[in-house]
Amino acid sequence: MKSRVFDEYPVKQGESGFFQLDVTSNLYGQTIFVPLHVVRGAKQGPTLLLMATVHGNEHPPIRTMYELLRSLRPEDLSGSIMLVPVANPAAFARDKRRTPEIDIDFTNMNRVFPGRRSTPAFGEGQSQPSDVTLTEWITQVIADRVIPYCDFMMDFHCHAEGCCLSESICPPPEEDVNGMGKSMAVAFGWGIIHEDSSSCGTASGFARSLGIPSFSPEIGGSEMGSRLESVFIDIQVQGTLNVMRRLGMYPGEIRPFVKDRFVYRQCPKVRPTVSGYLVSRITPEMLYSDDILSGKRLGVKVSPGVLLGEVFDPYSLKLVEELTCPVGGLLYMSRRDGPVLAGSLVYGIAADQGGRIEK
Repeated sequence: MKSRVFDEYPVKQGESGFFQLDVTSNLYGQTIFVPLHVVRGAKQGPTLLLMATVHGNEHPPIRTMYELLRSLRPEDLSGSIMLVPVANPAAFARDKRRTPEIDIDFTNMNRVFPGRRSTPAFGEGQSQPSDVTLTEWITQVIADRVIPYCDFMMDFHCHAEGCCLSESICPPPEEDVNGMGKSMAVAFGWGIIHEDSSSCGTASGFARSLGIPSFSPEIGGSEMGSRLESVFIDIQVQGTLNVMRRLGMYPGEIRPFVKDRFVYRQCPKVRPTVSGYLVSRITPEMLYSDDILSGKRLGVKVSPGVLLGEVFDPYSLKLVEELTCPVGGLLYMSRRDGPVLAGSLVYGIAADQGGRIEK
């Protein structure tokens, strides 16, 4: 139990505190900082880190943090919660995935953890004080002053720019810390789980390198409208409480959304080969239909050759492409209707091949 968090961030038992972790300045003369909330329970227990907005345009989980902070009762909490609602303030301020700076290689925060290059990159070599991007500076603050103080971590993501996700990501068994990353993902309770080993440079991968179990709920998307966003937030809040109960941190029973779950490793995408206007046959709303939310089925089942959407030319008004499913499985990503560029992400499939149903 990493109670030393309170040496760095003094909070009394049964109380909460807010800390501003300064990074540098912006061109308005303001301080760029990482916000950290600490809720200390009345009883002893582990420290769980909840982090969001590593990608600046994936902001619905910020509301999850808001709702959790309002509803948590420190007197019922065993251990402590650390919340970082805006991990990448520079990207969030611009509503962009990446930090807006003049650098082509090191602007995606979830590819540069811990913010220090240990191997040469394009001849630049290891990080020097004069060779650190803004993204890396922010990342170093989180890697040095936040993640090492937790026992477990949840790194929230979603999608943006018209896309919506429906999955949790956990490490494969060979990379999991005591099997707890998968255990937390199962406790979270969503029915589609991706065992993914591509953790290089991610916040979760860095946490695991420190021996800290972690996983990433990837629920929903930005700017999907109030009704859908409320669904996303309800899932994230309930799922987080489920994880806290799994860790013995909060009273109550674990209430998963489904009894079974589909665990997969292969996730082929579907992208248009021409630009145009997308008419989606499987919309983001369908990923969160009533029968899925009630646990009657895991997700939207698709088969090879099924029509997922159509693209028409907005000028000639002619159909230019039909987007069909390449494999069988469950759809875990969908884009809403509207303009799309050639090569844009539109659909993602949790493939049956290599996947399995777990009870």
